[in-house]
Amino acid sequence: MCPHAPPLRRSLPPEGAEPALGRPGGWLVVPPHAPPLRRSGLSGLAVVRGDVSSPRPVQPDPAKGERGLPRNRPSTTIKRRATMSFGNNPFLRRPAVLITFAWSLYLGVAQAQPHAVQDGDFTLRSSVVSSLSIAEDTARSHGITPGEHTAVINVMVQKNVDGAQWPVAANVRATRTSLAGVQRDISLREVEAQGRVTYLGTFDFVPREVLDFAITAHVDPASPVLNLSFRERMNPTQLPSPTR
Repeated sequence: MCPHAPPLRRSLPPEGAEPALGRPGGWLVVPPHAPPLRRSGLSGLAVVRGDVSSPRPVQPDPAKGERGLPRNRPSTTIKRRATMSFGNNPFLRRPAVLITFAWSLYLGVAQAQPHAVQDGDFTLRSSVVSSLSIAEDTARSHGITPGEHTAVINVMVQKNVDGAQWPVAANVRATRTSLAGVQRDISLREVEAQGRVTYLGTFDFVPREVLDFAITAHVDPASPVLNLSFRERMNPTQLPSPTR
């Protein structure tokens, strides 16, 4: 230092400041009503050499054994709420989806592939399943004898009433046609349960054969005639193994 240089002026710390860890000559501004500072894991605003215009965060110094505050674990509240909001799903609140879902549960069917056609306010739905996929008590209550070569066809006609789909009675006819062109009628019977009307029918099939189904439904003279056609491959099924 030059002998004729003026004496250095030491900057005074701001009011209420304490020395900052890891920054010689730095100061940490502490609010008047703040709790006592912890020397381990110190985190706050540092003012270097009395400069209060540009505060910087204080970083802990691992060489001195200083440790930072533990990081907050990511919250799982959002994920948990998304998983449990089954009843808030707008797709599941749609009446048509709920009725179709309840219909499948009512029949005890887990492998049904639904088909549908809509004309105006009316919707015609149908599905074909193996008789072995229906619960035993449900099959027994509807007079269905399960068999590995027996299938069940389900038919439902719904009417749109104020945005809700209501099952209604109709004149329904169903046929099945093989690839060889042999057509046969499927006898349907009306079943009313839990406030909904469905039509059930059984028929025999050959494993792996492909059948074309044609369904016609007419609710009343003022309503349109609904026609639904679809193709199904009848996969082989097996009877459950006997229990001893």
